[in-house]
Amino acid sequence: MAKNNNNILLRGISGSIGPHQYVRQRGGVEYIVNKPIRSKDRKPKPGEQKGWERFKNAENYAKTVIADPDLKKFYKRFIKGAQTEYNMAISDAMEDPSITGYDISGYTGMAGDLLKVKATDNFRVAKVWCRIETNAGDLVEEGAAQASATSDEWVYTVTWHHKIIPGTVIIFTALDMPGNAAVIKINLSDKK
Repeated sequence: MAKNNNNILLRGISGSIGPHQYVRQRGGVEYIVNKPIRSKDRKPKPGEQKGWERFKNAENYAKTVIADPDLKKFYKRFIKGAQTEYNMAISDAMEDPSITGYDISGYTGMAGDLLKVKATDNFRVAKVWCRIETNAGDLVEEGAAQASATSDEWVYTVTWHHKIIPGTVIIFTALDMPGNAAVIKINLSDKK
């Protein structure tokens, strides 16, 4: 991608330059780029379909961001150089959050017990959900964890007393703004 540095002939223009290049303006800077070669009949190769679908979903999310002034303002904070809010939204949608650790050492099945999880994302973790299930998969309780003001830690407070039976499972699900998820399942029979 060639950058236009004060070329009088190209200043302020955009669009095609012949059959192979065009001028693009981004962030007040003009770039000369090759036109993409696209085949309307191209089918995805094995393994590409999932990536194509993910990118299409990312584009749809980015369009939603551009249409929403609050989301657009959020992503504007992350722009560097000639990037746009659209680029930031695509980047966010293409990368899942991750769960980097947890602490359930204080879990005894009593109301008020704290279940903690650390979750990160390239932009922001929007919410973390905690679900407690029996070994048969039946719901014991579930709810939203609260974000810590000082770290990537989220805390779920157990709401009612219940008996912990062998095989009880705690499931943390971290969601980023586009809705990508990271899930960790902790089987209490594996707890040390």
